[in-house]
Amino acid sequence: MILCVSMAACSATRSGQDAADSASAESGPDASDVGAERSADSSATDVAEDLADATSEPDAAPDSATDTGVDTGADTGADTGADTGVDAGVDTGVDTGVDTGADVMVDMDGDGVAAGRDCNDGDRTIFPGATEVCDGVDQDCDGTIDWGFTVPTTHATIQAAAAAAPRAARICVLDGTHAGFGIADSALVIEGQSRDRTIIAGSATDTAPFVRLQRFDGTLRNVTLTGGARGALRIFSAGATARLENLMVRGVNLTSSGDCSGIVHVEDAGVELRDVFVENNVVDCNNVGAGFVSLSGASVLDRVFIRGNRMTTGGDYRGALFAYRSTVAARSVVIAGNAASSRTSGREVFAFGFVSEAGTATVTNATIVGNTADATLSVRAIAVASTFSGAIAISNSVIAFNTASAGSARYAYDVLAGSTIAYNDVFANDAISGQFVSSSAVDPTGTLGNLAADPMFVSRSGADPTAWNLRLAAGSSLIDAGDPALLDRDTTRSDIGAYGGPASP
Repeated sequence: MILCVSMAACSATRSGQDAADSASAESGPDASDVGAERSADSSATDVAEDLADATSEPDAAPDSATDTGVDTGADTGADTGADTGVDAGVDTGVDTGVDTGADVMVDMDGDGVAAGRDCNDGDRTIFPGATEVCDGVDQDCDGTIDWGFTVPTTHATIQAAAAAAPRAARICVLDGTHAGFGIADSALVIEGQSRDRTIIAGSATDTAPFVRLQRFDGTLRNVTLTGGARGALRIFSAGATARLENLMVRGVNLTSSGDCSGIVHVEDAGVELRDVFVENNVVDCNNVGAGFVSLSGASVLDRVFIRGNRMTTGGDYRGALFAYRSTVAARSVVIAGNAASSRTSGREVFAFGFVSEAGTATVTNATIVGNTADATLSVRAIAVASTFSGAIAISNSVIAFNTASAGSARYAYDVLAGSTIAYNDVFANDAISGQFVSSSAVDPTGTLGNLAADPMFVSRSGADPTAWNLRLAAGSSLIDAGDPALLDRDTTRSDIGAYGGPASP
């Protein structure tokens, strides 16, 4: 058997073997025959000469028969048969088979990587250079699963993985229910396998939010936060910017004998929220209710949904989204179906939507719809409010179907002088008892692109605001009615509302 390490070596080896086969088949058998012939012929000749005179006829027949039969039969049969049959069969069959097989790349899963280099040739998502994802599998064939930190495979808890990992490492949290954690001075990426099945749960005995990020310059993504007794998430301390992505905060309780500072509370820190859902949470506090999401620092919000939450306070309700001493840029925000009440008479809803205190804010493409306050609260503003200092710019937004049991709201917008109100639709809210805009005696409807038209949502039926479809139905006058300087994703002029504009869902 011949083992070849290359096609050139195989070819050279086979040529040499063919020559050896030929020499062995031809020279070996023929030389023996010749030697035997000569030995037999020599003996026969001697005998023939001695008996020539007496018996010349009998000698010729045996000599001729033996010599011709043995020599011709053995030589021709062995030489021709062995050389042609063996040589042609082995050389042609082996040569063709090996060469053809080596020239064709074997790639069973079609991922473009040969089987010999692919650590799993039965899965086209796994190959050297593939993008590693959080799922307990080594996609890129580097011998490390999920960047080396997988909960609960390599580390039992998120807290343990964070303690073991370098400052900017990536931690994979597999589907399942996991305990809360606290991290400081970190730039970790903490990533769940799938948002709705990777659960981080608080406890009814919690005395603080069950996820705490201090001086956190990292990312938390693809997880659901639920449960707890004192809120879900607190991000605090200046000098860092935390990123929250594809995050669900649902079914969280916040109970306090003092102020309530938000189910998601950011304190003196930068934050970026993208695709964040704060839904069906319950807040009960004895004093001020400072929003379901409260911010304090430079904040960027894209596609944030605050829906179906309930707040009971002993003081004022400062809006679903509250910012204190912050610079806020918010796009494609939905604030829908939230409800507020107070244990103390004479308290106010600062605004159903967004409240900025001692800061500045730009709100673009918001949908503020179907929020309510009971008779214990008077409503100061329907859409937005700014207090103490700082201007608000709100545009491309729809504010509709918000109600107060007390019967009326004082303003549509409670904003300071210098604020911008443009390309908004205000429709079917409670009656305005005072000025439409607190800082101006002029109702902006009909100017600067402001409308008062039925937005014509696809669906707002049912008691669950998370099931409402607040996209615009065909024929809505809000389609292509936004700021012409802004475009939808399809490059047409922006629609009014959260589902229009460049950051739309």
